[in-house]
Amino acid sequence: MPVFINADIRPMSQQEFSLIAYHVMDHAFSIHQDLGRFFDEDIYRDALAARLQGANTEVRIEVRFDDFVKDYFIDLLVGEGAAFELKAARDLSEIHRSQMLNYLLLAGLTHGKLINFRTDSVQHEFVNCHQSLASRRTFQVEKCEWR
Repeated sequence: MPVFINADIRPMSQQEFSLIAYHVMDHAFSIHQDLGRFFDEDIYRDALAARLQGANTEVRIEVRFDDFVKDYFIDLLVGEGAAFELKAARDLSEIHRSQMLNYLLLAGLTHGKLINFRTDSVQHEFVNCHQSLASRRTFQVEKCEWR
């Protein structure tokens, strides 16, 4: 299953990601204070990108298999390896965490962050993935206990 990404991407150390995330969150809090909590996520994405040097928005991940093609989009990529998924939702959910995890696996990244602007104060969570796409494809079916 070929995966194509329309940006230069590189894995980051936890320390490098943390420094970028701290900087991004500083701007996220400021934007939330300036704009409030009732805009769509694309408004917050564009406001963050305008304040961050080297930020890419809507980074496309294309997955192909035979005739099937599926596109995914990382909302914000900073420093070629810090992925941020932005939300304007009532609350962060397992679906949002799964979405971020999927993006990390497909892009070969280990660290990401969810940011939700809809809540009274900015809600944010780290998502880490230390499993590679190749290791995810390697598995063994245990048939010994099947009936």
